[in-house]
Amino acid sequence: MECKNCQKEGEGDYCSHCGQRFQISPISLKAVVQDFFQALNLERGFLHTLIELSKSPGKAIREYVAGKRIIYMSPLRYLFFMVAIGALASYFVSFDVMFDGEVDDQQTINSFKEAENIIKEYFSLISIISVPFYALFSWLFFLKHKQNFAKHLVVNAYVTAHNNLIFLMLLPFYMQTNKTIYLIGNYGILVLSTIYIIWVYIQYFNPKYKLLTGFKALLVYLLTSVVTQFG
Repeated sequence: MECKNCQKEGEGDYCSHCGQRFQISPISLKAVVQDFFQALNLERGFLHTLIELSKSPGKAIREYVAGKRIIYMSPLRYLFFMVAIGALASYFVSFDVMFDGEVDDQQTINSFKEAENIIKEYFSLISIISVPFYALFSWLFFLKHKQNFAKHLVVNAYVTAHNNLIFLMLLPFYMQTNKTIYLIGNYGILVLSTIYIIWVYIQYFNPKYKLLTGFKALLVYLLTSVVTQFG
C-alpha cells in the first residue's frame, strides 16, 4: 500500500517511514464536523485540557509529564492555539479610555499609543518567548525537585497558554469606556495571572513549604515579566 504523504510502500495501518495512516478520509463537510467535535471532546483534546487546567492544573500537568498524554492536548499545540486567540482578541484593547480628557501631555499619550501598538503587533511573540524564560527561572528556583528543563518547559507552556484564557475572560473590561471598569480588567489580569502560576506551581511541585513555593513562583513571574517586557 502506498502512503499518500511520502509515497513509500508499506503494510498495516500506518506508514513505517512517516507515521501517517494509509487510509485517509477525503476532505468533506462530514469530516470537518467530526474533527470539530473531536476537538471538543470532554474526555480528551482541547476542551478536556482546558477544563483540567482550570480545576486541577498541577495534577493535569503531572499526569502529562508522567506519560498520560492521549487525553491532553500537547503543551505547544495548546500554547499556540490559545496565543493565536489571545492575539486576535488583543486588537480589541485600546488605551484611549486611560486618557478620558485627563491627560494633556501629548508625549504621554504617544507613549501609551506606542505601547498599545507593540502589544497588538507582538502579542503572540511575547507570549511564546516568555515560556523559555519562565522555564529557566522555575528550573533555577526549583532545582531540588530534580525536574529537567524540558519538564519546566511543559509546565510553563501550559501556564502561559492558560493565562491567555484569563485575558479572554477579562476582555469585556478592556472594551469599556468607563475608566474604572477598564482598570479593574487591567489589574485583574495581573492579579489572576499571578495567582494562577502560584497555584500551578504549588499543585505541581507539591512542596512541604507551600508559602515558600508561592514566593518562588511570584519571583519567576516577576523576573520573566521584566525580561520579556522591559529587556
